[in-house]
Order: sequence, then structure tokens, then C-alpha cells
Amino acid sequence: MLQSLSRLPKWMFLASAVVALIFIGGILAFLIEPSTFKTIGDGWWWALVTISTLGYGDLVPVTTEGRLLSAGLLVIGAGLLSSYFLMFAAFVLQTHQSFREGAATYSKTDHVIIVGGTRGQGIFFPVLRMTRL
Repeated sequence: MLQSLSRLPKWMFLASAVVALIFIGGILAFLIEPSTFKTIGDGWWWALVTISTLGYGDLVPVTTEGRLLSAGLLVIGAGLLSSYFLMFAAFVLQTHQSFREGAATYSKTDHVIIVGGTRGQGIFFPVLRMTRL
């Protein structure tokens, strides 16, 4: 099972870890503090809000065990979500850099690629607009 999880793409592994953390954290919150978290859904909502560091304050653990669970979810969840968004930002920057360097492929049809042209080069662009290649 763990070996098959390690074969997942990194973004899918992190997303799965966040979902599992919300699922398990919500159930634990419901079991630890049934007076605060009246349903498992309340526990899941609280775990989601805690992991995402929103902290609405509508549901707050009052016992020491509940607060320790909250601290653990906050640290682990914030780390996982930060890793996910950093991977996404790195992907976007890498893709943008590939396009800028000309290393990316372009798969569209019916287009013209102009190398070295600028908008201030006078007559070339109006002629190009009128000509159907």
C-alpha cells in the first residue's frame, strides 16, 4: 500500500495526505471532545479550517487533548498545504521559463511564429495581417 502511494505524482500524494489528515483529524476531534464537536461533520469542518489556518473560531477545542490535536493538525497541515502551493508555483514558473527560452512545444495549428520581431518594426506587421499564409 505505501509503495503504491509513493508512486503517485507529488501533488496527488500531498492532496491525498491533506484529505486523510482532515478525515482522521475530524474523527479524532469528535471522539476526544464530543461535547464541542456534536457530529463527525463538525469535526471534519474544524479539521479543514484548522489545517488551512483559517481558524473561524466557531468550533474550538477546550480540553488539553483537543488542543494538542489542534496544534498537531495546524503544524502538519500547514506544512502540507504550503508544500502543495510551493510545488504549484514552481510548476508555473518552470512552464513560463520554458516558454520564454523556447524550450516548450506549441501544438496549435494555423499560426505564424515570428522570431526577433517587435511591435515597432513598421510595415511588416500590417502586411502580415493582410496576408493569409
